[in-house]
Amino acid sequence: MKRPAMCRDKLYPSITDSAGQLQYIPFPICNETNRPLELLFGIEKDTNCTIAAISDEFFHLLEFYVHNDAPLTCRIPTHPLLSSTGTSAISPSTTIAEDYIPLIFALAGTLQSSHLHINTRMNVILHTSPDLANEEADILAATAYSVPSLSRNSTKIIIGDPLSLQLK
Repeated sequence: MKRPAMCRDKLYPSITDSAGQLQYIPFPICNETNRPLELLFGIEKDTNCTIAAISDEFFHLLEFYVHNDAPLTCRIPTHPLLSSTGTSAISPSTTIAEDYIPLIFALAGTLQSSHLHINTRMNVILHTSPDLANEEADILAATAYSVPSLSRNSTKIIIGDPLSLQLK
């Protein structure tokens, strides 16, 4: 079952809606699906998400994330999303329950004066109760972190470049 990732809109100040709730927006569009990032749950499969071009604003957010000044804070639905007919759906606006699990992406890399080096290979771990381990189960916890390659290569990123994340 796919679970869409929603991320914090800005770093500081925190953006809230009219009810005082933190504002989340869909993860950037992935070239592979032409949709925001959706994590598979209950299915062992690698996912690639290539963001077409890093904007100036997103590049500067990546600097914060890599330098660990602030995390890439996202969330995913705890429960599978359902449409009003009770069938599975992908749109975050059709969820019946408003329960979410935090998903923090710990991006590793190095800052340079004109560019970033980012370890784009990411381990993503989604936990559920062992007796409920199937794609319809509720997610109880989640985390994501960069894994450096054995050759210590990272991806050089400048404004306007694509960013390809490999989620394992």
